[in-house]
Amino acid sequence: MRDFSSGFSRPFPPFRRPLAHQPRLDRLSSPLKHSWLSAVRTLGALSSLDPKDVGLENFGSHKPYFPRQIKSLSKVSLAQAAVTDVNSGTPVGEIPSWRELIAWYERNLPDERKTGVRIVHGDYKLDNLVFHPTENRVIGILDWELCTLGSPVRACRFKPACLTVCH
Repeated sequence: MRDFSSGFSRPFPPFRRPLAHQPRLDRLSSPLKHSWLSAVRTLGALSSLDPKDVGLENFGSHKPYFPRQIKSLSKVSLAQAAVTDVNSGTPVGEIPSWRELIAWYERNLPDERKTGVRIVHGDYKLDNLVFHPTENRVIGILDWELCTLGSPVRACRFKPACLTVCH
C-alpha cells in the first residue's frame, strides 16, 4: 500500500481493474449497443469538424499533436518517477519499458499533414457524454478543459476493442 495521504484522510491501496475488459458490440444489449454506436458517431462528427468552419482556427497550437503529447506525458512520467516510496524511501522509478514505448511511438507517428488539424476533446469517454433521456443517442459532450487542436487520428484510441463485431 502506498501513502497517498496528501489530500486524502487515509492511505489507500492502488486502484486495480482488469486491463483487458472491453465490451464487444456483438455481446451488448440492443439499447446499450446503440448508445455505444452513438458515442462513436458523435466522436466521428467531432473529428470531422474543421476548426476554421466553427471559428476555432486560433484556439490551439497547430504544431504536430503527437510530439506535443509525447513531450507532455514524458514530463509527467519523469516527475512521477522521482516520487519517493514511503515504505522504502527510494524513488519509485520509471514505468517499466517507458523509454522503449516512447521510442516506438516516435518512430511510428502518423503523418499529420495528411489528416489536418481537428478539434481533439482530450478526455472523450462515456462518462463525459450526455445521452438523451429516452433515446439511445448522445446530445452533449462534457469536460472540455483538456481539448485542443490536433490530429483526428487520436480519436481512434476511443475503446477500439468495443467495436469488435463478430460476423
